[in-house]
Amino acid sequence: NVVVLNAAISACEKAGQWEQALALLQSLGGRERGVEADVISYNAVLSSVLARDDGGSLFNKLLAEMRQKGVQMDEITYNLAISTQAGDAEAAKRFLEELRGSGLEATV
Repeated sequence: NVVVLNAAISACEKAGQWEQALALLQSLGGRERGVEADVISYNAVLSSVLARDDGGSLFNKLLAEMRQKGVQMDEITYNLAISTQAGDAEAAKRFLEELRGSGLEATV
C-alpha cells in the first residue's frame, strides 16, 4: 500500500539513495500496479533528488509528472520547488504566487 511505499522511499531519501527512491516511485507508484503514489511519495523523492546536481532537470521532470497525474502540491512541495530556483528569481516568484493562490503558506 501507499504507506509502505512512502516508508520505503523515505528510508532511501534519508540514506541518500535518490536513485533507489526514484526507482521505487517509478516501479511501484502507479495506479496500474495497485499502489498510487501520493504527495508524500513525491515529496520524499523530490527531496532526495535535490542532492543531485543536474540543474534541476530531474526535479522539474518529477514535478511535471506529479501534476500530470493530478497529485496536488502541498506546502512541502512548493517549498522544495522554490528552494530549487536560487538562480531564477522569476521562477521562484511564480511558485510563491502559485502557493499563495492555493491558500497554502511558504515556510522557506
